[in-house]
Amino acid sequence: MNAIMIMGLSSIRGIGAKKIMRLQRLAKNIKQLTSLDNRILKTIVNDEQIAAIRQLNWGYFNEIYHNSSYRITTLNDKDYPQRLRKTFNPPLLLYTRGQINEKDSNAVAIVGTRKASRYGQKQARLLAEELAIRDITVVSGLAKGIDAAAHQGALTAGGRTIAVLGSGLDRIYPSCHQRLAELIGQNGACISEYAPQMPGLAHHFPQRNRIVAGLVAGIIVIEAPEKSGSLITAHIGLDNGRDIFVVPGNIDESNHLGGHKLIQNGAKLVTCINDVIEELPQLQINNKTKEVQLNKTQQQIWDVLTEIPQNIDKIVDKTELAIEVIMSELMEMRIENLVVCSHYNYYRCRGIVCRSDD
Repeated sequence: MNAIMIMGLSSIRGIGAKKIMRLQRLAKNIKQLTSLDNRILKTIVNDEQIAAIRQLNWGYFNEIYHNSSYRITTLNDKDYPQRLRKTFNPPLLLYTRGQINEKDSNAVAIVGTRKASRYGQKQARLLAEELAIRDITVVSGLAKGIDAAAHQGALTAGGRTIAVLGSGLDRIYPSCHQRLAELIGQNGACISEYAPQMPGLAHHFPQRNRIVAGLVAGIIVIEAPEKSGSLITAHIGLDNGRDIFVVPGNIDESNHLGGHKLIQNGAKLVTCINDVIEELPQLQINNKTKEVQLNKTQQQIWDVLTEIPQNIDKIVDKTELAIEVIMSELMEMRIENLVVCSHYNYYRCRGIVCRSDD
């Protein structure tokens, strides 16, 4: 495939992958394309698009291709993401800041509303952390709310994350996520099908969602209203054989209506990370089963913890230890990244195998 032709043609509204592929059958290079008679072009594109083709600054796209700091990958290249390649409508070309590697085929998406509650953002961060410590790449769309929380959770856990943009890589949207995009590029990748200077236009984001769905084995939806880009992602995922998961919420809140309908239609309800992992046998799970030495008191606490958060009072009842002792040991275990305080005075384990030092 001629990457420069794809870059130019895809910048014209209304010219998508199918039209580009038909045009490339007629013309193998830009010179042949611009020499085609309008009558031939009109069998594929309309008059407005023909005018846009004639007016394209092909030198600009040539400059990007040869001198850009971003990696440019076409659908025919060996390093194009394999799972995405097999979807119904894969992008013909991807721009990448950072690096997509073989490990990123082990991926799950976390998506949800931009207007997320604290509850939703917390769940996104925690689930992203749990995926990341198992070497599962977290994919999302760099938007405010759930997307940002998911990326941040993966980074906090030292894992990999991929952000799929609805703008060019030089036009980070929203602009407040410039620093987050830089961190993602250092610990995963930011990718886009749009040229670097392309702004984030409204029609780009539904298109972007098919890439999010295409890169992953499963999609976790957190806080999705009835009309939501997250639901678009979920439905695209379903069309391409992806498993859909939903974190439930308050039935009186509009942010959860779309997600709850997905559950009614067969999506799996998620209460902990195992609800996701057990449904995706194709993932290569790293449970980080390193040997961690615990003292006797820590072992007592560890034995009563689960991956479902428990209130400190319940831990006191089960261990029969003094609360001040438990709080002190839990603090040490949190520092060692063994225990998570999921919300005020609720604690859960991370699933790491620990052994007593006796």
